[in-house]
Amino acid sequence: MSSSSFLRPIKWLYNEFGVASVYHTGRDAWFIILARTCRMFAYGANSLIIALFFASLNFSDFQIGLFMTLTLAGDVLLSLFLTLVADQVGRRRILFAGAILMVLSGAAFAVFENFWILLFAAVVGVISATGGDFGPFRAIEESTLSHLTKPDTRSDVLSWYVTTSSLGSAAGVEFSGRAVDFLTDRKGWKATDAYHTVFWLYISMGMLNMVLTFLMSDKCEIAEKPQEDEANEELLDEGRERSNEADDEDGALTPVSHEQGESEKRTRFGQISSATRAIMYKLWFLLAVDSLADGMVSYALTSYYLDRKFHLSKSTLGDLISASYLLASCSTIFAGPLARHLGLINTMVFTHLPSSAAVLCFPIPQSLVITIILFFIRTGLNNMDQAPRSAFIAAVVKPEERTAVMGITSMLRTLAATVGPSVTGGLAGQDKFWIAFVVAGALRIAYDLGLWGMFINMKLHVHEGAGQASQERRSADEEEMTEIEPRHNSRRHNQHHHQQSRIAMLVLVIGDLHIPHRAPALPAKFTKLLVPGKIQQILCTGNLTDRETYDFLRSIASDVHIVKGDFDESSSLPLHKIINHSPLSIGFTHAHTVVPHADPDALLLLARQWDVDILITGNTHKFEAYEIEGKFFVNPGSATGAMSADWDVKDGEEPTPSFVLMDVQGAVVVLYVYQLVNEEVKVEKMQYRKSVEDA
Repeated sequence: MSSSSFLRPIKWLYNEFGVASVYHTGRDAWFIILARTCRMFAYGANSLIIALFFASLNFSDFQIGLFMTLTLAGDVLLSLFLTLVADQVGRRRILFAGAILMVLSGAAFAVFENFWILLFAAVVGVISATGGDFGPFRAIEESTLSHLTKPDTRSDVLSWYVTTSSLGSAAGVEFSGRAVDFLTDRKGWKATDAYHTVFWLYISMGMLNMVLTFLMSDKCEIAEKPQEDEANEELLDEGRERSNEADDEDGALTPVSHEQGESEKRTRFGQISSATRAIMYKLWFLLAVDSLADGMVSYALTSYYLDRKFHLSKSTLGDLISASYLLASCSTIFAGPLARHLGLINTMVFTHLPSSAAVLCFPIPQSLVITIILFFIRTGLNNMDQAPRSAFIAAVVKPEERTAVMGITSMLRTLAATVGPSVTGGLAGQDKFWIAFVVAGALRIAYDLGLWGMFINMKLHVHEGAGQASQERRSADEEEMTEIEPRHNSRRHNQHHHQQSRIAMLVLVIGDLHIPHRAPALPAKFTKLLVPGKIQQILCTGNLTDRETYDFLRSIASDVHIVKGDFDESSSLPLHKIINHSPLSIGFTHAHTVVPHADPDALLLLARQWDVDILITGNTHKFEAYEIEGKFFVNPGSATGAMSADWDVKDGEEPTPSFVLMDVQGAVVVLYVYQLVNEEVKVEKMQYRKSVEDA
């Protein structure tokens, strides 16, 4: 078996499960994901012992429920304040301040046993009484990750953000259970002493969060104005008098300064547009219902219920909770691929609904085995909706509104969750603990059905990339990919073809993207170059394969022409098209039907049959440009560097991501090929001139 055959499935897994998306997003995303993993390790350790810690201090069930409720209320106020000022003060500063509060709260629990001191430390600090990631961290981190990612990589990155946090929780619970049993077996150690020791671990995780936040770059901040790199300058200016146009576009890419000033003066709610509020009111209500249910049966309270019902040892309880977290982390790996194939809402509902049913049925069995199976179903599927939910919120709100919206979302979810523990504590005190699970399960099912009914047909990403142009997308069903011919734009271009013989026209030639099956997305350095307003026409040689990339191309230029590749499913796409830019005639096709593949003689015969001056083809995934008998032949290669089934691998060589820009100037075409070599964009230039006799 050749090395390429061995590496091909590994590369597919690398792309399909979103690892490539996380890698290409950069170090800041890695630090954010690692910080949350460490934090959830501490929260997981707490979730197992905190109710047991209070019970060892002889706090009543009502006091335990009240403590958790007031702690969540403190998280609401803290989250509201810190997310309110996050984009103005700085996201990293707020995350750093939150980590300091985490350290101080952990120190109080490691030293004191007085109920009111512990309550004060939990309310004004960050302690996570339920094991969930409430407080200021998550809203800011998710907003930052949404800022660092593109629509086509966002669900992958957020899925790993959730997956690794579940792994952290699993490790924390396992460590906590083992540590408590180990310490209590030592002579002279009481259970309370063991619980105090675990909180020192909480302190260390808070300090590690401080370090990771310090290492994050200023790319995490919303106010940072992106710098235009040299390749973008070359795209806009080389060989063309477009400097003024470039300045105009740069202004369009970032918010106008006086608008930023005005937004800072607005109230928090005033920062959110009425269109966004109309969507979020419905979503906030549903999320409040779901959070109320989660608060009633949090993992900490579930651990307490299992301990009371089955009298398990702390290590056994820790093993079960840890295994459930591990199962949850494994399942969330699939959230990204499912979201790409099923859609965000379908993924959220179809994974969360079985989990909700398991909560509803949880108190019914008297057998420990069946109870644990239901618990594993609940936890195994419970987190799969988190990344799609965050990606959905990021997709329906404007980028500048994300921190505010996610902050309010976190606040409302936490506020709703604060009611749950008190209700459950009251029920537990009356020996009716089981009712909490029945009510919570019913509420969660109502949330799932409401989510699907209200948002299944919601259009996504209308505020990204294209600005207003992206709002012109026609529909969210399959017809959008088949009805790709903008006829009114074609008529407009036909009317001006004579003028374009003298006025330069920039044409993007791109193809063989294979997203998401062979590549997660266009390289980030390519998408940075391809900005709206510069390119007048796009010719795609096929294998576009996904709607989001089509929307991205539509955001760059309204005049988009696509031919059918061998992996395009739409039957309405033509196998070839001919575009006239008088006096030039340009034909393009994917050429998978041409035999032999990429054979110059076969392509020359095809160019003669179609009577075109320029023939553009795809299929080989390798850039080529050459002239034969007055005909010019161009293959833009694969824009994503996707592997081809026919690729001849030599000495580890892989396809180089590439695309082509054609500067059409009458009978002259100046061709620029952009290739991503060693993570750097390389640009080469060549020229074709139609002979005077032919013209």
